[in-house]
Amino acid sequence: MAREQAVITLLCEDDVGIVETISNLISQHNGNWLESRMAKLSGKFAGILNISIDSSQMASLASALTQLKARGIQVQIERENKYKAQKGPTKQINFEFTGADRQGIVHEVSQCLAAKGISISEIATECTSMAWSGEPLFSAKGKLAAPASLDTNEIIEELDRVADHLGIDISLSAKL
Repeated sequence: MAREQAVITLLCEDDVGIVETISNLISQHNGNWLESRMAKLSGKFAGILNISIDSSQMASLASALTQLKARGIQVQIERENKYKAQKGPTKQINFEFTGADRQGIVHEVSQCLAAKGISISEIATECTSMAWSGEPLFSAKGKLAAPASLDTNEIIEELDRVADHLGIDISLSAKL
């Protein structure tokens, strides 16, 4: 049997048993849970996961997942696109930034990265309080996919300019 991959996204009110419900359906359809990111945010449970499944079971699983809407679980399934255009070689760069919270931080950093052809492949953000003042502190960390031909120093210089403008600290480390 041919296998294919799919990405499943879900959103619902946070409750006990959501992951069990989804994983049970995947198992019932002989699917394999490959990787996922899930979190509770503002009382909602959100997740994204990648599965591998026999092609003959995909339609049946998609139908079963769609039926979860009656239980308040919004689910979307996207099949792997085997024909998408391949991009050139990339290098992985880990990033982290922190600073006083203010509107537009993610927008300005991501705008700078996109202008250089850099993709954010992973990002996790949070807003906490500064220990010494109690002021809101914004932090983010994640992974970038930069064109292999792009000089890392050029990325650093551009992000330093944005960091100075925003009053935040940004650090990068190439993933070898």
